[in-house]
Amino acid sequence: MQKRVRPLFYSDEQIVIPPYRFNRVLFILEAVTAGIMLILLVSELTALSNTKPLQLLAHILLFLSAVLLAFSFLQNLAVVTINEEGVTAKGPVTRKRLLWPEIQTMDFVLPLGASRRAPKDRTLCFAAEPQRPGRVRTKGRCILVPLTMEESQTFEAELLPRCQHWRQQ
Repeated sequence: MQKRVRPLFYSDEQIVIPPYRFNRVLFILEAVTAGIMLILLVSELTALSNTKPLQLLAHILLFLSAVLLAFSFLQNLAVVTINEEGVTAKGPVTRKRLLWPEIQTMDFVLPLGASRRAPKDRTLCFAAEPQRPGRVRTKGRCILVPLTMEESQTFEAELLPRCQHWRQQ
């Protein structure tokens, strides 16, 4: 069961959705595993050849993979704020903002790999381009907000009408 750092907060002025705590721990485990695999791969590449260019390439690949893993980890720490102006996702390295006049699609989708028969999670999608129903991937600029089934039911019943009201203003 995934738990958020803080629960969803909503008032008349805004809705705040913090990141999951579980995603942090899982990502750290994945990053450590990927790092170990990459080190093993790099050591195999350097063992095959003692030439300086291949060793330099291996070190550059290791550095780039570490930077990409760190960027991906920090990107998952975004806090999503929904208010009368629009939807904003702010994290340590990313800031996305969609104003209500830009948003063409506002609905729920299943995350990749989820079972359509018994979904455990849903993803709230705010997209600047119209999306086709039943899609697997989104196109264009969008803000995706992962929610558990319980959170998505609460959001759909109580908060989605508020979002639709803000969108129509």
